[in-house]
Amino acid sequence: MATSKSKVTSSSVLDAYRQQIIPTDTEQKIADLAAAVATYESNKADRTAQERALAQRQTEDEDAVFDAYELAKTHGAKASILSEIGLKPEGALVAARGRRKQTSDAETIPQADVPTPAGGSDDLGAQSLQPPAPDAVSA
Repeated sequence: MATSKSKVTSSSVLDAYRQQIIPTDTEQKIADLAAAVATYESNKADRTAQERALAQRQTEDEDAVFDAYELAKTHGAKASILSEIGLKPEGALVAARGRRKQTSDAETIPQADVPTPAGGSDDLGAQSLQPPAPDAVSA
């Protein structure tokens, strides 16, 4: 049992030493800081998730406004009158139009012709990316 008693004694001695070096109020302030940082980090993660969800809802709302605006114009509504009565939210229309342009541009970009392997396999991952051996290259 001497070992157990010496551990208790050394632990209490270390606690006494720590209290001499770090005052109790400083230790409490450090504990308070640790709790505040943990709360901040948790709230930061929540805010990030909320910002993503809000951005997604805003995108959906802008797209809905754009679709409704274009449909109204298609059915004879005048853009100038819609603007005068507050039914032409420029920010939403510009954002939705920009996203649609990016999507249509990406769809119309011609793809480079990629030769298929001699075996006719569509699995390009199985193709070796190594150049032919030097003796296989004709001079």
